[in-house]
Amino acid sequence: MSSTTNQNKQQTIKIVAFAGSTREASANAGLIRAAQDLARSIPHVELRVVIHLIGQLPLVDSDLEAAEGFTGAVSECREAL
Repeated sequence: MSSTTNQNKQQTIKIVAFAGSTREASANAGLIRAAQDLARSIPHVELRVVIHLIGQLPLVDSDLEAAEGFTGAVSECREAL
Protein backbone atom coordinates (compact mmCIF):
# COMPACT_ATOMS: atom_id res chain seq x y z
CA MET A 1 0.00 0.00 0.00
CA SER A 2 1.41 3.38 -0.94
CA SER A 3 2.04 6.13 1.60
CA THR A 4 -0.56 8.30 -0.19
CA THR A 5 -3.24 5.68 0.46
CA ASN A 6 -2.18 5.43 4.12
CA GLN A 7 -2.42 9.20 4.54
CA ASN A 8 -5.96 9.29 3.11
CA LYS A 9 -7.18 6.56 5.44
CA GLN A 10 -8.38 8.14 8.70
CA GLN A 11 -8.81 6.09 11.84
CA THR A 12 -11.39 7.08 14.42
CA ILE A 13 -9.99 7.89 17.84
CA LYS A 14 -12.27 6.33 20.45
CA ILE A 15 -12.30 7.71 23.98
CA VAL A 16 -14.30 6.45 26.97
CA ALA A 17 -14.68 8.95 29.81
CA PHE A 18 -16.01 8.70 33.34
CA ALA A 19 -15.64 10.65 36.57
CA GLY A 20 -15.21 9.10 39.98
CA SER A 21 -18.02 11.17 41.47
CA THR A 22 -21.74 10.47 41.26
CA ARG A 23 -22.62 14.04 42.25
CA GLU A 24 -24.58 15.84 39.49
CA ALA A 25 -22.63 19.09 39.98
CA SER A 26 -19.23 17.35 39.99
CA ALA A 27 -16.58 19.54 38.36
CA ASN A 28 -14.92 16.49 36.77
CA ALA A 29 -18.22 15.26 35.35
CA GLY A 30 -18.86 18.76 34.00
CA LEU A 31 -15.49 18.78 32.26
CA ILE A 32 -16.26 15.42 30.69
CA ARG A 33 -19.64 16.66 29.43
CA ALA A 34 -17.91 19.74 27.96
CA ALA A 35 -15.34 17.51 26.27
CA GLN A 36 -18.17 15.43 24.82
CA ASP A 37 -19.75 18.55 23.33
CA LEU A 38 -16.40 19.60 21.87
CA ALA A 39 -15.62 16.13 20.50
CA ARG A 40 -18.80 16.19 18.39
CA SER A 41 -17.20 18.89 16.22
CA ILE A 42 -13.89 17.06 15.71
CA PRO A 43 -13.74 14.66 12.76
CA HIS A 44 -12.67 11.09 13.53
CA VAL A 45 -13.10 11.45 17.30
CA GLU A 46 -15.70 9.42 19.18
CA LEU A 47 -16.12 10.21 22.88
CA ARG A 48 -18.36 7.89 24.86
CA VAL A 49 -19.31 9.08 28.32
CA VAL A 50 -20.21 6.51 30.98
CA ILE A 51 -20.57 8.85 33.97
CA HIS A 52 -23.99 7.44 34.82
CA LEU A 53 -22.54 3.97 35.46
CA ILE A 54 -20.06 4.84 38.22
CA GLY A 55 -22.62 4.67 41.03
CA GLN A 56 -23.82 1.28 39.79
CA LEU A 57 -20.45 -0.45 39.74
CA PRO A 58 -19.92 -2.90 42.60
CA LEU A 59 -16.76 -3.30 44.63
CA VAL A 60 -14.37 -5.85 43.17
CA ASP A 61 -15.49 -9.36 44.12
CA SER A 62 -13.57 -12.07 42.25
CA ASP A 63 -15.71 -14.82 43.78
CA LEU A 64 -18.92 -13.18 42.50
CA GLU A 65 -17.31 -12.56 39.12
CA ALA A 66 -16.27 -16.22 38.85
CA ALA A 67 -19.74 -17.45 39.88
CA GLU A 68 -21.91 -15.03 37.88
CA GLY A 69 -19.64 -13.33 35.35
CA PHE A 70 -19.99 -9.69 34.50
CA THR A 71 -23.52 -8.29 34.58
CA GLY A 72 -25.34 -4.95 34.44
CA ALA A 73 -23.23 -1.83 34.69
CA VAL A 74 -19.99 -3.86 34.74
CA SER A 75 -20.85 -5.41 31.37
CA GLU A 76 -21.78 -2.02 29.93
CA CYS A 77 -18.49 -0.46 31.09
CA ARG A 78 -16.48 -3.41 29.74
CA GLU A 79 -18.27 -3.11 26.40
CA ALA A 80 -17.48 0.61 26.23
CA LEU A 81 -13.81 -0.10 26.83
